[in-house]
Amino acid sequence: MPILAESYEKFATLSGDFFFALKLDSSIVEVSSNVPSEFGFDQDALKKTRFADLIHPADLVIWEHACTHSLKIPSLQKLEFRLRNATANYTSLRCHMCFCIDRQGYLLKVRK
Repeated sequence: MPILAESYEKFATLSGDFFFALKLDSSIVEVSSNVPSEFGFDQDALKKTRFADLIHPADLVIWEHACTHSLKIPSLQKLEFRLRNATANYTSLRCHMCFCIDRQGYLLKVRK
C-alpha cells in the first residue's frame, strides 16, 4: 500500500475533523466519511474534482504558495482559506497541510 494511502488511513480516524488526501495536482483521492454530508458533494463527484477548484479565487494564492513551499521543503503548514460547497457558498476553514514523504501528494486536516 502506498504511503499516501497508509497515512490517510491513520489520520482519518483521529478526530471529527475533515480529511482530504490529494495528488500533487490537487486531484482528490480520498475524503473522510463526514466530508460529503458537510459540504454537500457526492463522494464520487469529489474524486473527480481538483481541491484547488473548490478554493475561493481570492485565496488561491495562499494554496499555491503552500504547495510550492511544500515541494521545496516538506513540512507541516497551517493555512486558512474559503472552500466552496455544493450550493456554491464558501466556508472559512483552517487547515493543516502535510506533504507526504513519498512525494505522492498531500494530506489535509481541515476544521471550520
